Amino acid sequence: MNISRSEIRRYLGMMKADAHTHTDDLIEECVALLEEAAHPRFTYARFPLIFADGFPCIESHVIRSKNLGANLSGCREVCIMAVTLGADVDRLIQKYEFLSMSKAAVLQAAAAAMTEEVCDHVNALIRKEAEKDRLYTRARFSPGYGDLSLETQKLIFSLINLPKEIGLTLNSSLLMSPFKSVTAFIGLSPFVSNQKSGCESCELSPTCEYRDEEVS
Repeated sequence: MNISRSEIRRYLGMMKADAHTHTDDLIEECVALLEEAAHPRFTYARFPLIFADGFPCIESHVIRSKNLGANLSGCREVCIMAVTLGADVDRLIQKYEFLSMSKAAVLQAAAAAMTEEVCDHVNALIRKEAEKDRLYTRARFSPGYGDLSLETQKLIFSLINLPKEIGLTLNSSLLMSPFKSVTAFIGLSPFVSNQKSGCESCELSPTCEYRDEEVS
């Protein structure tokens, strides 16, 4: 898997001018450790989508999020996806939190970048399937973004048996285990959307020190 080094530096909060040999060497060392420990798994499922009072409704469950409603506007189906890097990544990071905080920080950033790579891979699979039905995918949208409550994780886990499918669990605090995991909605629409995605879609982008254009 090709983990983006620029994404790792972005997660570390580094600007272009911050890059130097010592940091690059540390990143390469941590990427090697991470690639050995990670066991990425993923799953996704496709559901019909309707709207109730402007809110998306999946399997008779109304999700009261204006932001998700806007993201899925015009869609007639939605995919729910989930990815995880596996429990060994959590253990690796916890190990270095005792041995070397600098390595632990880089491992956290590298794991976040790897998780995004896996998400992008799943996104591409869903896009290819959607194209067969002449549908277009929207930008993925995860619980915790905007006004989409983390409580939505309970619905996702009820719709897809994630413990069985990929070994992903949810605790009473709505935190997933393994920690380096993501769930998301991806709308399927009969027309191409001009909605912004990524950093462009975030209200905090103008003042965010981690936005894409500040890193190489």
